[in-house]
Amino acid sequence: MLALCPSVEAQSSNTLVSNIGEISASSESFLVEKFAQEFTTGSNAKGYNLTSIEFNFSLGVSAPSRLFAEVWPVKADGSPDERQSMRVVALNVPSSIPAGTVAFTAPANTVLAADTSYFVAIGAPGGTRGTITYTSSDNEQKATGWSIANNSYTSARPWSSTWRALRTNSLRISVNGTPVSTKTYAISSSATTVEGIGAQLD
Repeated sequence: MLALCPSVEAQSSNTLVSNIGEISASSESFLVEKFAQEFTTGSNAKGYNLTSIEFNFSLGVSAPSRLFAEVWPVKADGSPDERQSMRVVALNVPSSIPAGTVAFTAPANTVLAADTSYFVAIGAPGGTRGTITYTSSDNEQKATGWSIANNSYTSARPWSSTWRALRTNSLRISVNGTPVSTKTYAISSSATTVEGIGAQLD
């Protein structure tokens, strides 16, 4: 008799969707606002392992410990759902954030659902020096089915619940990870015992 057992494949992290390479159109300061960018996942049935999300900074962040970066769901009206009870995952904030592109890693075993829109949000409730960049380009590097929305949202800090849509600019981000891929292999129920070795599978 054969038993089918799942085997999760190990894969290196890939860029799932990115507009980091597009030209910067503007930048905004963490002293006055928090920011959120919508993206949509592809159709891989088992979802996607999230390894990191990258942001681009035109001015390094002076106090990274004040920063948060989280993945949130989308409300019915299309705006970010920042209720903590709805938070998908909190990303790990690096201890140093210089100017340029910086990766915020996801905790192990973070999986995003297929065909689902999320917001990645970033801000500093107490304020800090540092600026994040936008692009007005609608182009992006992407895996099948993935996309970055052609607008983004901002909200005045510290914790205003009112979000304002920026109709033409998107945060420059890169979402990195791998499709969840499960294969099966067959195990025979018949086995031969060899002294000193144990059971051998047919």
